[in-house]
Amino acid sequence: MRRLASFLAAVALAVPLAPAASAQEAAGCAAVFPTTTFDTEAASGPVVVRGSGVTQEMTDRFAGEFSQIVEWLEADIASLDGVEVCLFIDELDLDAEALGWYPGMPLRAVAFGEQGVVALSAWMTRYLQDAGVSGLIHVALWRTSAGSYPQPFGDDVIGWYLGRLAGTTEAIHSLYLRQQIGLREPWPPFPWSVSTLSDPILWKPEFGYGGAGDFADYVTGVEGAGYLAAPDPDHLAVLDEGWRQALFDDSGAIPGGSKGWIAGVIAAVVLLGAAVAFAWLGRVSRLRAEEALRQLAVAPAVAAPSGRGPEGEGAAVRPSVGGRPGRRHAGIGGADAGPVGRDGNDRHRPPAGREGGARGKGVAKPAKPGDEIFRHPGFREDD
Repeated sequence: MRRLASFLAAVALAVPLAPAASAQEAAGCAAVFPTTTFDTEAASGPVVVRGSGVTQEMTDRFAGEFSQIVEWLEADIASLDGVEVCLFIDELDLDAEALGWYPGMPLRAVAFGEQGVVALSAWMTRYLQDAGVSGLIHVALWRTSAGSYPQPFGDDVIGWYLGRLAGTTEAIHSLYLRQQIGLREPWPPFPWSVSTLSDPILWKPEFGYGGAGDFADYVTGVEGAGYLAAPDPDHLAVLDEGWRQALFDDSGAIPGGSKGWIAGVIAAVVLLGAAVAFAWLGRVSRLRAEEALRQLAVAPAVAAPSGRGPEGEGAAVRPSVGGRPGRRHAGIGGADAGPVGRDGNDRHRPPAGREGGARGKGVAKPAKPGDEIFRHPGFREDD
């Protein structure tokens, strides 16, 4: 009887403990998404990438894209053993509003630092790698500090790793240097440790996540990348002062403010004044020319000199006739030109085709040429 009682007691104790053991075994994607089936899987170092509705080829692809950040994080910050990345073909199988997400907006990226899980949507694959990198960095920062990592320094660390992967750290540093031009003194202190890391983090992959990373780049240059595992908030303030002063000094900014802009303003004023002066002189010249033409147009006609006609003073000016007086040929238009004189072409001979002798003898008076109708009505009578 004692043996039977002992057996029944052991069975009674084993039955309730079986579900508890199963619950402890559930971890990663299965623990966060208990109703989701993940049918593909690939390894990226110690990190496991699981896919739901995602092909094996895509799962392998993104597992390979996470390998570099996994290597850096394990060397610099913390181990990622047991961390899993859950890929969904579209929306995440989560109650987004319960996590504080915006109502009606699909949630496509979330990272649980405490559970060591990063969930991503493959709806827009071009943003999936950066979103996975940001989530894995968040998990590493949470693990190394148990949730007490200083913020917003943590965001800047994420931005630094993203910049290293994209090769943009130098470009970002150059941008910060240009922002110093014209300043009278370095930037005011920045509160890098004003808060601590929050968990979980939710974001839109197309908008990105993380800071610029230039301060984290300065910190690792001074203290080494291992400093990122346990940054001291008080020492971060000292590093911040050195970073801001280095930006100011390296930018070439002049203490007290740059005065180079004064010469630029003077040069601009001189050029503008010269342009206005040239425009005014051109307008004055044009107005003078227009006034001269206007005066010529309204000037009275010049009177003919006295003694040029029977009318005397004030007689109208007759149309000019080719040649000088006494040079017109006899018989042209019936005009009396006097005896034939020396001609430039015929010399002392009469014009070609005519006989010498009396003027107009034997030559029929021709009809008025066609151009006679345009002459002054009293022109022939005056002759």
